[in-house]
Formats: sequence, C-alpha cells, structure tokens
Amino acid sequence: MGKITNPKVNGATCNACTYSLNFGAFVPHATQLFLNLAPATYYVTAMDANGCTKTIQAVVGLAAVSTASTVVTGTNCNTSNGTISLTE
Repeated sequence: MGKITNPKVNGATCNACTYSLNFGAFVPHATQLFLNLAPATYYVTAMDANGCTKTIQAVVGLAAVSTASTVVTGTNCNTSNGTISLTE
C-alpha cells in the first residue's frame, strides 16, 4: 500500500492548507496525510486560507518486492563449521 504525505504547494509545505484526495472532502494538513492507498493515479487538491486551490496528479506505484536467497556452505557431521549467507 502506498501513501501521499507532505504535499508541496509552489515548492513549499503549506501548514495552513487543507487537502482533498480525488475531489473528496478537504482535510487539515497532517504529516501522514493519505495512507494505505492502492496503486493508482490520484488527484490531490490543496486549498489555502483564501480559498485558492491547486490540483496535482499523483501516481502511487507498486512497491518493490524484496527477495532473499541463502547459500549454505558445507559442514562436517557433528561439527560446528558450516556457514549460512543471506543476501537480499
């Protein structure tokens, strides 16, 4: 899941602004503004104290999937001389 946080208005954070996702209700500025978003294209509208608005398009993509592999190096029976290497 993705998120849209700390939108910028004209290159700066607007703490007095309210924000709308996909033309819905406006919500106050917050550090974690829109969370748990499925991968999609969203429209974020900022509105300042004077009622002026600016809408941008934001794309939330799929997160990279981490995979891991192991390499086990041989060990002699009944001894503690083997190794396991884990890489991502």
